[in-house]
Amino acid sequence: NSVMKRSPFKHIRHVNHCVMMNKELLFKNLHNLANPSSCRVDSLTRHYAKDIFDGLDEEHLIEDYEKVDIDEKKGDYNELQPWLDTINNMSFDEFDAFLEEGGEALLKEENPEHPMLVQEMDDEIEEIIASKEDATSNEFMDFLNKTSTTTMDNEKPDKSKKDEPFIDDLKKAAREYNKNMGKIGKVMGIKSEDMKDDMEIRELFATVYDPSHIKQSQLEDQTLDITRKKFKEHIDSVKQRGAMGQVGASLDLISAWYDSIIQQIKRYQRLSVSDPDALPSTTYREFMPYISLLDPEKIVILSVQELINRMFQGKDMETPYVKLAFIQNKIGSLLKAQYEYDILSKIHKPSKSRIARARSKPTFHYLSTIHYEASKQMSENQELDEVLFQQIGAIMVDILLKHAEVPVNPDNKYSELVPAFEHVKKQLGKQSYKQVGVLTPSEALVNYMETRHQSMQVSQSFIRHLPMVLKPKDWSQVYDGAYHSIDSYVMRTKQSLIQKHVLREAVLDELFEGLNVLNSTAWRINPNVHATILKIWELGGGKVGMPSREDMPIPQTIPKNDPYAEKPGRLKTLQSRARRYNTNLHSLRCDIELKLDVAKQFCDEPNIYLPHNIDFRGRAYPIPPHLNQMGADFSRALFMFAKGKPLGERGLWWLTIHLANVCGFDKASFHERIDWVHARKKEIMASAEDPLTFTWWQEQENPLLCLAAAFELSEAWRLDDPSTFISHIPVQMDGSCNGLQHYAALGRDVMGGLHVNLIPSEKPMDVYAGVMDVVKRFVDQDAASGLSQAIAVQGHIKRKTIKQTVMTTVYGVTLIGAKDQIRRQLKDAGEVDEEVVDACALYLSKTVFRSLGEVFGSARAIMDWLNTCAQLISKHGRPVVWITPLGLPAVQPYRSLRKRNIKTIIQNITVVSSGDSEPIDTSRQTTAFPPNYVHSLDATHMLMTARACSKIGLDFSAVHDSFWTSACDVDQMNSIIRDKFVELYNQPLLETLLDSFRTMYPSINFPEIPPRGTLDLNRVKQSPFFFH
Repeated sequence: NSVMKRSPFKHIRHVNHCVMMNKELLFKNLHNLANPSSCRVDSLTRHYAKDIFDGLDEEHLIEDYEKVDIDEKKGDYNELQPWLDTINNMSFDEFDAFLEEGGEALLKEENPEHPMLVQEMDDEIEEIIASKEDATSNEFMDFLNKTSTTTMDNEKPDKSKKDEPFIDDLKKAAREYNKNMGKIGKVMGIKSEDMKDDMEIRELFATVYDPSHIKQSQLEDQTLDITRKKFKEHIDSVKQRGAMGQVGASLDLISAWYDSIIQQIKRYQRLSVSDPDALPSTTYREFMPYISLLDPEKIVILSVQELINRMFQGKDMETPYVKLAFIQNKIGSLLKAQYEYDILSKIHKPSKSRIARARSKPTFHYLSTIHYEASKQMSENQELDEVLFQQIGAIMVDILLKHAEVPVNPDNKYSELVPAFEHVKKQLGKQSYKQVGVLTPSEALVNYMETRHQSMQVSQSFIRHLPMVLKPKDWSQVYDGAYHSIDSYVMRTKQSLIQKHVLREAVLDELFEGLNVLNSTAWRINPNVHATILKIWELGGGKVGMPSREDMPIPQTIPKNDPYAEKPGRLKTLQSRARRYNTNLHSLRCDIELKLDVAKQFCDEPNIYLPHNIDFRGRAYPIPPHLNQMGADFSRALFMFAKGKPLGERGLWWLTIHLANVCGFDKASFHERIDWVHARKKEIMASAEDPLTFTWWQEQENPLLCLAAAFELSEAWRLDDPSTFISHIPVQMDGSCNGLQHYAALGRDVMGGLHVNLIPSEKPMDVYAGVMDVVKRFVDQDAASGLSQAIAVQGHIKRKTIKQTVMTTVYGVTLIGAKDQIRRQLKDAGEVDEEVVDACALYLSKTVFRSLGEVFGSARAIMDWLNTCAQLISKHGRPVVWITPLGLPAVQPYRSLRKRNIKTIIQNITVVSSGDSEPIDTSRQTTAFPPNYVHSLDATHMLMTARACSKIGLDFSAVHDSFWTSACDVDQMNSIIRDKFVELYNQPLLETLLDSFRTMYPSINFPEIPPRGTLDLNRVKQSPFFFH
């Protein structure tokens, strides 16, 4: 252990020495290496050791060696001595030749009853074999120590030396080592297949020490250390403030105890009226009627929080306690203040205002203000004695002692419950022999708090995940993948135990394979884009989607041209608006700073990886939150593929089209886009040459993506043969309103398929313009019949007016939501009278839905059928569950969370009851199912495409319905996208869904699938604008 921190190789060499000699010993050494308490090694080494250790079967190993135990009748080993001397004097080459000439057979023939492979060898044989092993093991380990010392001592590596030669030499040494160990295996009688695992073990340990492994280990250790440190600082701060009752673990306890303790209080209140003798004690009988004057919810919140606050204030988790008399008085004092505050709120508003102003003061001052105001304003019959509330405090402590319980095992939902607090006698002070009554947390409560704090400090929500410099660990199980030493889970389950259970039972090999393709895509930070962003930020920001680094001035006077200048309080309104704007600016700046910080940290890395996991529908998301390819223009433009590829003629063509697409010129034919870019060649090259002076690129729809493409295209144009340029940026192929594409395919909808480019056309079809034309037709008809709303909007309907509503149809937008969307567009346009804008928005939203029904007839019928099925399921109190084509069980998590907002004098508490035991949210289960089902299908299509692209060597990434690859590979990816879409929808998806519903919910009578259209899906393969 003393040498492990600086040189783990000695320990690993010991493992290597014992491999051939005794596998049981190997098992023990790996256990030591994997155990954090027994070895000081970096987390990644420990992680690999644990993997190996977990994969070894101790009983099987021991059983194997028991079979070859030395016979009690060992015989005379003197006869073997000549052979031992011969072997001992051989070099490895001579030894190898000896074996090839039949030496192994001679050995066995000479002593047939005593095989060389035994658990406890004769000392002489063991010494020979060990020396043979040492000869190669020492050479290999010397090489490792020599080449890795600076890295393991945390010194900066020599950047002039590339990593590749080091890794190649390392692998070469490992192969040589394994070759020589194979020779040892021969003389020991071990078959080559039995040596395989041992060789893999050695290679695995050797690989740990390449530079990318070391750096990744340091990154993950650093991430966990920072998270734990910040969480500890937070908990320490909370303890010092006496506010432990306000942290997550305590709030969970309040939620868990809330209902049961309130029920006990109400039960005691009823007994105090109906049967006082049934109450536990005289104190209860005398003072329980007064508790009825208080709100039971506030009693519970104040009592539990004050007890936890005082018990853990400024103390270690090992020795928390609070004096019984002290906590009874404190709880009583708080309850008295709450009682007085509630009375004052009803009888004297000015007192309530003065108390509100004192709330920011220390608690003692705040409570004193309440008591002072109460003494002035309350009548004698309203005032209650302090002693009375102390007795109520004692009752509350007694109730908590009896009825507050915690699980013995916090991780087991069905664990036994035991009391959370204990009343014991304790000697306080060194000189005092007097014992006083104290309350202490039970061992189970301490364990609960520690477990919750440990899980919170390393939970997904607390950890600031970073990109990786080492290829992520392949997903092979739901809890095993992505980071190498940070726990990750394949699905963001929203704490649904049902989802976690069915996920563990599912066969997810195909889904894992698709996710692993996304994980294995190697990226780099685009240096040109990064440098431009930094310059703009240094100059004050405020451009290309970046917030300004300067706040908006707070106006001190009303502008002269303000149309609302005469409105009362106008200046305060303008000042409030400016402050709110500055607050939003601050949040945006923090977001940009986080992204730039991550980019700076990884800008020199040759390879960056973004590990992914999925939501319950199967949609993939990068785990690092701050900077990833799924962000907006700013984030996407910072990433480029680590591996560049020559453009070729087709790659040059697609890179040019990509530039037109990101500029917003994506509704034209491909040739028109090419011409559009060539007509702006001068501006493009000038922008790439000096992006801060020539700002043409800043005017485009996605300015930074435009700039990234301009950098590459301008460099290619400068070459004699532009097709030879090595391109790194990903070219994006986007679906045409992809949600409606999936609906049209489900319904085999010919008209809908035409509008979303499932059918070939000369130019890309614009679904929004198509729906707009139908809307205008209906509006003209209604206006002709004299409908006032139709007359008001006639001539004012634009593509932008209805675009958001059409787009969000697949997300289940409601009529009210659509009305709000269209109202905003009408207000912004200012062409409809403000007095009738609400009525016009409602009319138009209904008209858009009516038009969608005409354009997407079969698809709309499928959407309604899915909605009906979900409604039937949720009305029976069940969540909607389905299996995606990749075998992923999807469980909709929507439940009716019971939230109680309780306002006490100390703070406002929201008590939330959540989880699988809560009732189904019928409305959300119904409206969310159609879009969720379609999203599970678009996720399936993406992962199918990812797997197929990987198999032919394409770099691939995706943002839901936007698929990315290298420019030269776009043609191949486009072919795969279409093939996989057709393959997906040639499956009986709706029939399978209906069969699964009838199996899972046999008591429900589901309607039949609506009739579908006649769309030939194979036409998708010839549609150039399906994805474009």
